[in-house]
Amino acid sequence: MSNNIGLVQNNTQDASSHSEVDLPRKKKDSRRDQVQRLEKALLQARSVILKELSPAGSALTDTLPDAEPDILDQSANDLERTLYLLLRERGRNKLRAIDDALERIQEGTFGECEDCGEKIPVGRLEVMPFATTCRDCQTLRERHARLFSDNDESGFSYD
Repeated sequence: MSNNIGLVQNNTQDASSHSEVDLPRKKKDSRRDQVQRLEKALLQARSVILKELSPAGSALTDTLPDAEPDILDQSANDLERTLYLLLRERGRNKLRAIDDALERIQEGTFGECEDCGEKIPVGRLEVMPFATTCRDCQTLRERHARLFSDNDESGFSYD
């Protein structure tokens, strides 16, 4: 048994004597690297959205045909315009969320849950880099919203 202890001690001494051994990075360093990678992704997404929202990137043209459109054409044009406006609004909302995330990166609060203050897992941030809450707090928010929504069909009165 004393031979096994000696082997463990020798291996430990050998590993500690080599300063050039690749040691795992500290979590703080890797988190910072991950935040920098997410910042680049946010900046790229921001650029794409800005191009889409620019007048030159607009898919909808305001050119009118020479003849008066019939009711079906007018209905299709109205539907297309409504869809276009909804997509632009969605793009503006996403742009706002990205700008807020970039601001949190500058402030050093990026990746912190605004409800509980815990770190948001990097996996969640990779999927949704503008997330402001951890999964558990977001779940609580969604449950609360369902319970107290104005569209409650249960007939329960809050008075």
